[in-house]
Amino acid sequence: MVYPTQESAGEPVFILNKGQWPKGVLSKAHLNIGDLWITQSGFVWNLFDSSAFEKLHDRTTQTLKIPTQAVFMDFIKPTGVAHVTGSGNASSEYYNYHNARGSFTELHKYSSVIISHVWPGVDLEVKSFQNTIKYNWIVHSTTNPNIIRWNYRGENTLELSASKQYCRIKTNIVDWTEEIPAVYYNGLKGGIDEGQSENSILSTNYVQFDDGSFQFNIKNLDLKNNRDLVIDPKLVFSTYTGSRADNFGCTGTYDIYGNGYAGGTVFDVGLPVTPGAAQTTFGDGVSEDLGYGGSRDAAVLKFNATGNQLLFCTYLGGSNNEQPHSMVTDSLVNLYVMGSTRSTDFPMGANGQYDNSHNGGYDFFITKFNSTGTTILASTFFGGSGMDAVGADRSATGVSVDDFPLIYNYADEFRGEIITDQKNIYVSGITYSLNFPRTGNGAYGGKSDAVVFCLNNSLTMLKWSQQFGGGGFDALYGVALGKSNDVYVSGGSSSNNLKTVIGSKWINDYQGGIADAILMRLDKYTGDVLQGRYHGTSLYEQAHFVQTGLTGKPYIYGQTEANMPNLNARFYQPGGGQYISCYSIDLSSVDMQTTFGYNVSNIIYPNISPSAFLVDRCERIFVSGWGGSTNSALYDVNTGTPKQHRNKGRTTGLLTTADAAQKNTDGSDFYIAVFSKNFYSLAYATFFGGVSTPGKTAEEHVDGGTSRFDAKGIIYQSVCAGCRRNGLFPTTPTAYSRTMNSNNCNNALFKIDFENLNLKPRLKDTFVQVIATQPINFQIKGVDPDPFDTMYLRATWIKKGGMKGADTAKFTLIPGIGYATLKLDWKTLCSSFSKDTLELLVTVMDRGCPKADTTYARIKILVTEPPKVIPPDAICVSFDRQTSKMSISWNNIATPGSFFKYFLLRRTNPDGSMKILDTIRSGSADVYVDGNVVNPRQNNYCYELIGVNICDVQVFAKNIFCTVVELNTPIAGVPLYTTTIVNDRYAEIHWGRSQEPDFKEYELYRIPRGGKFGNVPLAITTDTFYRDSSFNVDDRSFCYQIMVTDQCGHVSSGSNEGCNVVLGGTSKEAPDYYFDLNWMDYQGWADGVRDWTLERKDDDHAFVVMAPSLMVQSYHDDKLDYDYGGYLYRVTAHRNQLMAAEQSYSESNWIHLIQPPEVWVPSGITRNKDGLNDVWGTFPLFVKEYEMKVYNRYGQKIWESTYKKNQWDCQYQSNEIPDGVYAWYLVFKGWDKKTYDKAGTVTVIH
Repeated sequence: MVYPTQESAGEPVFILNKGQWPKGVLSKAHLNIGDLWITQSGFVWNLFDSSAFEKLHDRTTQTLKIPTQAVFMDFIKPTGVAHVTGSGNASSEYYNYHNARGSFTELHKYSSVIISHVWPGVDLEVKSFQNTIKYNWIVHSTTNPNIIRWNYRGENTLELSASKQYCRIKTNIVDWTEEIPAVYYNGLKGGIDEGQSENSILSTNYVQFDDGSFQFNIKNLDLKNNRDLVIDPKLVFSTYTGSRADNFGCTGTYDIYGNGYAGGTVFDVGLPVTPGAAQTTFGDGVSEDLGYGGSRDAAVLKFNATGNQLLFCTYLGGSNNEQPHSMVTDSLVNLYVMGSTRSTDFPMGANGQYDNSHNGGYDFFITKFNSTGTTILASTFFGGSGMDAVGADRSATGVSVDDFPLIYNYADEFRGEIITDQKNIYVSGITYSLNFPRTGNGAYGGKSDAVVFCLNNSLTMLKWSQQFGGGGFDALYGVALGKSNDVYVSGGSSSNNLKTVIGSKWINDYQGGIADAILMRLDKYTGDVLQGRYHGTSLYEQAHFVQTGLTGKPYIYGQTEANMPNLNARFYQPGGGQYISCYSIDLSSVDMQTTFGYNVSNIIYPNISPSAFLVDRCERIFVSGWGGSTNSALYDVNTGTPKQHRNKGRTTGLLTTADAAQKNTDGSDFYIAVFSKNFYSLAYATFFGGVSTPGKTAEEHVDGGTSRFDAKGIIYQSVCAGCRRNGLFPTTPTAYSRTMNSNNCNNALFKIDFENLNLKPRLKDTFVQVIATQPINFQIKGVDPDPFDTMYLRATWIKKGGMKGADTAKFTLIPGIGYATLKLDWKTLCSSFSKDTLELLVTVMDRGCPKADTTYARIKILVTEPPKVIPPDAICVSFDRQTSKMSISWNNIATPGSFFKYFLLRRTNPDGSMKILDTIRSGSADVYVDGNVVNPRQNNYCYELIGVNICDVQVFAKNIFCTVVELNTPIAGVPLYTTTIVNDRYAEIHWGRSQEPDFKEYELYRIPRGGKFGNVPLAITTDTFYRDSSFNVDDRSFCYQIMVTDQCGHVSSGSNEGCNVVLGGTSKEAPDYYFDLNWMDYQGWADGVRDWTLERKDDDHAFVVMAPSLMVQSYHDDKLDYDYGGYLYRVTAHRNQLMAAEQSYSESNWIHLIQPPEVWVPSGITRNKDGLNDVWGTFPLFVKEYEMKVYNRYGQKIWESTYKKNQWDCQYQSNEIPDGVYAWYLVFKGWDKKTYDKAGTVTVIH
């Protein structure tokens, strides 16, 4: 969200509330349109009509009503306890307040404020930049951003777009738009680098609820992500000029207030000229067939910083043709325009000029406007009698566009640049004139020459002018001031003899091919050549821009058709058609070089025509350019054929970053990219342009000329947009003109702010847990995604606990480049233990460029109690009658650990008194002999071990061992509850749990039923059950017994037995059909078996109880179902519950008993329809599978059935069969797995 401020970019505007305002106010900023109040509950805009204040100059006695309006952005359910701190730049002056609340003095302004804890885990950053105020939400890790919710009130209307991407707020004073912000995890915004993902920017839209409140809908949100989330509104403005006349874009620039300037050509009346403009009428022109365009003037426009207001618009030109190439402003916001003109009556300023007469062909013109565009302060021609300023002299007969090797991109004729150091202006370009004005010793080289000249800032005096040319074509495009009273210029050359022409100052030979880039260093005061060189390969290169870095090294940006090498650059795209090279100050060496671009089939060609270039004070590298099908318009005006050697590239395939303003391209768009210092990474890259649709092509381009990035990296790019009236160029909702009003093209200007490219340093919240008496040697690193930033730390205890004196944690803060380190050292003591968590607030700050940034993290420390020393569970006591001594022993602890101090052996005497017998400081000690006991079998001596840790915390053993019990009845046994068969698979034995304090394990013994227990256990276990699957449960019965052992080697007596039950049975076949079952008795329960339960199941049903309470061990089952011939049986014994400690039962094995199958078949059927014997079927018993077939006397099958209960109605093919004898054949199976068959006849009588 952006609002215009009173101060300039990044200036302090926020005053904190120190009591001079009501309690709920946190801070205030003064805007051009009113005041912004930041409160505990939201924002309040007190808006007023600033234009009404101008009327105060005319009204001295009358009351003037100033229209005002208050608009509120109310936070829903904030904490109400947010805290504000000033950050960024602080004002050197201070402000005093004296009111009814008191006197508040020396209050400074800040360029940004941080409001922490607006909602739990959510902070708010509000800052000024570029005459605007913007805010970012910072959502700390694990916090759900849905907590951010707000309402508006006080506005006139509120409109949420259908796309839910912006919200329009309208008031009586001003309208504004809240655009959906960029939402990203902190540390991943922008840069594409190793380990980073293009998905770090999260798709977002607004949500408006029924109550009118708003919220962000953030897709694919990962609340477990260990990074903060940043919700970052950003400013992008884009606007047409609104000209009704054809209006082409050529050049763009800016001023110190963030206003944007667009320069282009206009071909008729209809430019939206502002009142009082320096030239309000179209100067006309001459149609020329030289590839330069039709009759035209220059058009110059100035927009405010947000692009919603046209500040001035003027024509610039005479009765012939003009074209602007480059523009620049000075510190007084005067605008210089450099271009080419053929008009002898080109407008001159009233304050004199270096040359007020046109010299022939095209001349350079340089014009200086005042800040409001109402006055030409100065204007001058510059040139010779030939063509100057334009890249191709097509005036000669028979000249083809292919004769100019340096014209490679559409409108390359109109390159060159103008810059200023406030005192002078510097211009680079080209000439075809033999008599070009110069102060140096150069001479016309024969085709085109490169020129650079310097005028004073009033354009009345030539300081110097240099001309360089060899046997081919030479041109200078870029010019930049150095740091050592020098000037750098860059361009292109097809001359192979510049070293001969210029002499020893020229470093190297021509590299070959169609053209080489050239780079020269000149004396700032004389223009003399200090060094110069070619830069290229055997193919094609030119250098369209030059800039100098922080140390004065020159960087050049241009095009190549070769695979230029990577030199010391981390980011590099091999085979890229665009290169950036950094030279030493004296041009003796290339220190860094990278290429970028996208090509296919290993054919290297440029993608874009360079349009703007910057190396900022942070040494980030900014580039802009356009590419696409407009380059096909580079054709020969005589033959109409395209230039053979030209840029054929498109923007398709160029790399963009996750936070790009526009990620997709139709191949003909602008491309803007930012590289971090030393080409470490691609920090930002985006397309900008319209998207072609069927029947409409959006071919954004620029007609030559330079556009610019300002010192902060904000681009001001002029565009030739909307051509053929396609109306596809994107504009912002509040733009001055969102419509393409001419019949062909409009000059557009877009501005994108990259200020957010300085990434916040990263520092994670950290939790440290340590045991008291142990040292903390811990370090945490704050890391900067910009690895060249200097970083430092601050740390403050928020919760210090009981630390004091020697028992205090010490931390060391170590600054560094790319990271800073906090080391925490603390030798904790026993007194350091606390149930509360200590908390250290760590602030990591970078000295990032263009401004510092800060991240906070918390280190939480929990000092826990040292582990307790647990004494052995068991003590074994034995008494030697001969010596009358008691031996006390226990299992030693081989490695007691670093927190072990000692064991105490304590004895409680028969009279209740206690005595410490020994202090045992070794874990390996395991015995003590006590000779001071008397008759311990009758006198009770009790012994116990006490564990003591390093902090003297005692732990008493769970059990005390006393002699009366241990010597007389050392161990008790346990009852065996039951032995049962589980699922006819194994015997499962259950027994009681031992209550012995020094219990060790159980021994399980087994014998065949009726046998005698031996001395070798079947199993040893600590469980209270065992599964024995080692025998066939259908024919074997075993008895089991359990014994208990303790850690002192004692063994209990054996438990009661438990013997599994074996069930058996026999089958009785026809004609009785029954089963007889019998089973063994259960042995082992002292109170015996209460009763038995017999269960039966068939194939399709679960077990059902046949006899619930049998008192005998046999059963006669004649209640069979004739549909089933196989049955499973099991029997369960139930213990008599009167004396049982636990309900017990014992299940037997399962047995499967079978009846063989049988089928009875009738021999006749009477079909007289009397309801008796009208159908024919069989009577199956115990049949599982069945197949019946009936045949006539011809052997023809007339009926069959596989369902045993089917009845035949003597039908065949829906007809009644005749009387007669028919044969049948039956095959069937039962549960005995045998196959049976039968055959016979059936007589049918009607």
